[in-house]
Amino acid sequence: MDNSGRVFVSDEHVNRITIFDGEGAYRYHWGRPGTEDGELNGPSGIAFDSQGILWVVDS
Repeated sequence: MDNSGRVFVSDEHVNRITIFDGEGAYRYHWGRPGTEDGELNGPSGIAFDSQGILWVVDS
């Protein structure tokens, strides 16, 4: 969850990060399959650091 209350979910089956608002409603998603910069290949975890930067664990 970010500072705005949005919930971020990594989905390794469709290679994207999905974002929901604080009430659980779908807002948007990002990511596409691949191995280049900006592409995802099985994102299996996410975390925010102390500065609010989202880190994605990707294979």
